[in-house]
Amino acid sequence: MHTRGRRARLEIERAGGRSACVLDIPRWDFHWQGSCTLAAPEVLNPGDTLSIERPWDNTPENQPFIDGQPRGPTDVVWGEGTNDEMCLGTFCMTGL
Repeated sequence: MHTRGRRARLEIERAGGRSACVLDIPRWDFHWQGSCTLAAPEVLNPGDTLSIERPWDNTPENQPFIDGQPRGPTDVVWGEGTNDEMCLGTFCMTGL
């Protein structure tokens, strides 16, 4: 996420109905775009799913400054530029 991301949460939804939080960032910062490594590996079993929640804030109060001027609200599209937005997660998995 870039400048309009608010928070991030990743959960494993277990086949039996429970869920386990894997990542919880309650207040996103643009400068945290790097990677995260889990303190301990998680096991995914058949029927488990991953769920990601990443809300954005595109209100007039949360617009970026460009050349020292606040940008007005505008449609935001997927892209890699700072004024675009995205939700991208990459996972490394191994089999037993």
